Order: sequence, then structure tokens, then C-alpha cells
Amino acid sequence: MKYLDYLFLRIFRWYEKREKDMPMFMSCSFLTVVISVTIMDFSYLIEDIGYYKFPTISKIDYFIILLIIFGFVFLRYNKKRLEVIKQNYIDEPLNLKKKRGWIIVGYLLIIILYPIISAYIEHNLS
Repeated sequence: MKYLDYLFLRIFRWYEKREKDMPMFMSCSFLTVVISVTIMDFSYLIEDIGYYKFPTISKIDYFIILLIIFGFVFLRYNKKRLEVIKQNYIDEPLNLKKKRGWIIVGYLLIIILYPIISAYIEHNLS
């Protein structure tokens, strides 16, 4: 959970600079998308390996799953919890902050590009 805490903090700080009105809501929404895409990537990976075939879900079911994930994220990261997370990373050295930032960017690229590359390869091989 400390990785999600740090990811939320970085997202919150980014939205705090750019989106003055609702940085908490935007951060929760972004983290919800990251978590749901990660879950989808793992399900695609399991299907690609061939262990299990997940049933297809409708748009309403997917929306309900997104609402549940958003509810957990919104309840976990309230203002009190955010202050605790900020205190944990207040004295973070700049080089460590850059290193963690590149790790976050790499992770986001991997979870976004995996389904695209997988679909491209599957389409061209069949």
C-alpha cells in the first residue's frame, strides 16, 4: 500500500499545481483508472498465458466495478490520511524523488502499452 500512497501523493501534488479546484477528486479518479487498468492488464496476461478465460462483462458491470474501486480510493485517501502521507515524504531527497518519478512513468507506460502491443501482436499473428 505504500506504493499506492506514494503514487497518490505524486498525482495529488501534480493536480494541486495545475487544477486548483478539485485536486483530491482528480487524484482519486486518476488512481482509480490506474488500478482498474492494472487489473485489466493482469487479466489479459492470464488469458494470454492460457490459464483462464475471463467472461466478458457489460459496460454497466464495468462501471459498477469502477465505482467500487473509486469508493475504496476515496475512503482511503481523505484529507487526514493525505497529511500523514505528506509528512512521510516531506524530506525526500531530490535524486530519490526523480528516480521514483521515472519508476512511476515507466509503470504507467507499461500498463498502458501492454494491451495495445498484445492486441497488435495477436491481430498480426492470426
